Amino acid sequence: MLFRSANYISYINLEGIICKNSSTNAVHINYTDHINIKRVSAYSTESTATDVLFSITHSDYIFLEDCVAFGPGKKMFTMYETTYVTARRLWGMWQSYTSTGDVFNLYGASHTIMENCIATRSNTATGYSKGIMITNNPWNGDYYASYNLLYGNIVYNITGNGWGMADYSAQPITVDNTFDNNVIIGDISGDKPYGFLQKGDKSLTLNHMTIVNAANNAFISAEDATYTKNPGFGIGTTLKNSSIFSILSTDRKSVV
Repeated sequence: MLFRSANYISYINLEGIICKNSSTNAVHINYTDHINIKRVSAYSTESTATDVLFSITHSDYIFLEDCVAFGPGKKMFTMYETTYVTARRLWGMWQSYTSTGDVFNLYGASHTIMENCIATRSNTATGYSKGIMITNNPWNGDYYASYNLLYGNIVYNITGNGWGMADYSAQPITVDNTFDNNVIIGDISGDKPYGFLQKGDKSLTLNHMTIVNAANNAFISAEDATYTKNPGFGIGTTLKNSSIFSILSTDRKSVV
């Protein structure tokens, strides 16, 4: 299902639609504004992985509510170079891809509100994946992936070499993203290295964050030395009113 226009398509409502077995993006909203998408599911049962199940690109004022994405694919939900997207009560389950993948990816997306969404990974999944990823577009300086608000989201069972949630910036610096009342639960048998990864950003706020059973570091703040335009990292970060713990007997790091 594709909505695309060089002159923008606006004020469209999509409700109660099933999209399945696409050879590329199952739902692709491109160069549009003021689109409402409710109760839409996208999934694949094909062995060949699709690209992105819900792909929202170069669009503004998009509203997604009560949508589901699962099966093979690089990403379940992507907001690429968007502004003012609201994502509410979305559920995504990552299955497999030829390389790494994400359940939710905010790539160069700003002023997003993401609330009460769930990201997980199939127990039969192959490869490794990440739960919720915020990153700027280093190839386009106009898209900083900033001023995003994430409330009440849950990430669980994201095993492999991925991480639960991340606020990641190459250049220019991502600023003023807020995570409030989010939960990251690791898999007891998994080898996921990080609960929350912070890298190369500025003025990040995390409040009421719960991180359980991260296989390596529950919360890590690190510098990306590759990008010299980011000499500082973790500038002005606030982490408060949070719980970081393990119910396992093995030795695991909490904060680095």
